[in-house]
Amino acid sequence: MLYRLLRHHLIVDDVDEDDVEWCNSEIWIGHDGHEVLQREIAKTVEDWMVEGYAIHKEYGLTFTPPPITFNGDPPFYILAEGPSVCRRGEQVSIRIMAFNLHTSPIQALLVLHDSPDYVFVHVEEGGAVQYFEPRTSSGQHQHLLFIEAEGSKEVMIPVAVVKESGMMEVTVDAVSQFRRDSETLEIEVKPEGVPVRKHTSLLLDLENRALVYEFLDVPIDESPIIPFSILRRYIYGSPSASISISGGVFGPIKEDLMVDYSEVFRGRHLRSTDGLAFNFGATLWTLHYLRLTNNLDMKEAYAAFNHLSVQLAGLLWRSSQGGFSMWAFTSPSVWLTAKVVNLLLAAQLEDWENQLYIDPKIIKKSVGFLLKYQANDGGFREEGEVFLDSKAKKTGKTSSIPLTAIVLVVLHNSLPSLQGSVHTEVHNARYRATK
Repeated sequence: MLYRLLRHHLIVDDVDEDDVEWCNSEIWIGHDGHEVLQREIAKTVEDWMVEGYAIHKEYGLTFTPPPITFNGDPPFYILAEGPSVCRRGEQVSIRIMAFNLHTSPIQALLVLHDSPDYVFVHVEEGGAVQYFEPRTSSGQHQHLLFIEAEGSKEVMIPVAVVKESGMMEVTVDAVSQFRRDSETLEIEVKPEGVPVRKHTSLLLDLENRALVYEFLDVPIDESPIIPFSILRRYIYGSPSASISISGGVFGPIKEDLMVDYSEVFRGRHLRSTDGLAFNFGATLWTLHYLRLTNNLDMKEAYAAFNHLSVQLAGLLWRSSQGGFSMWAFTSPSVWLTAKVVNLLLAAQLEDWENQLYIDPKIIKKSVGFLLKYQANDGGFREEGEVFLDSKAKKTGKTSSIPLTAIVLVVLHNSLPSLQGSVHTEVHNARYRATK
């Protein structure tokens, strides 16, 4: 375990990998003996070390002498950031950071491009803005900056979205005495109103032949107009559709092998522990399915294992005395603990212990928590007034049969991972629960 906690990776831990793609290149060198390769340097304040190697059919593999070190700091550049999603009619701000790395002060001109998708919001004297009815104007807008030597300036550019829906681009140019830079942000504009989600399913029998469907039945009205009413069924231009295909054994698998509830449930955000458990379990069983079908490539699954590690950290943050809580301010739940432990047991696999390691102490502690809630009749009950599983609600003094069933499965599956006195206690508890 100490190896997994203290291991060190030279490239990942000591070298910045985020902005190195600009230099990675593969070229053919002809009979001239040299080639000129031009690349745009990443806009970061960094010292770069460049090295290369060549492969020749006669002379074999040759490396360059000690790497070439150079400073690629641009004398002037800008960075832009803003929201990735907004609603139609909202006011959003684009934050521009202008950097002057030169040894003397400069003046720079920021230019907001004209676009039919948004209008510029004027900020009145003293920073006052009428939020519900601001003064706006379209067209190109300019802002003059004076930046001290080796300094920076932050500028907020407010815009009001007029596009109904779709993708919107906001482009800002920066011009100084010795350099010009440009930044473009893409913002997804969602229509106003509350989303109405409908779905339709279609069973495909592909056992004997392929099928071609030219049209699909979409559960939506052709027109949003309700006769003799000012109300509308939906907003013009807002309908959108997506298609997902699921097999008879397992559901659709994304290219990155990661499953997230925000995508599966179409934008719904779960801030509770069961959301983390869903992310962990769905991604885990995706990897299990690929492993069992001999389609799992550990290099391609690297990001998926990192995703599992992040979700595991979130689950353990909600753990107290071995039990797992649905929210940070609630007491541990027997049902939720059994559900999470069942997933952690499925994640224990020697094939990927170096990528995802489940400490047996976590299983031991959680199983010990479950044993505390076994009643005299051998069943299990949920303590407290809130029952996360509707099937496990109170029915008098007897234990909950559905809760006992899921805990019994967890106890049975956890036996190979337990040692010492806990193994005996779980064996006895399993026997009592089956009586």
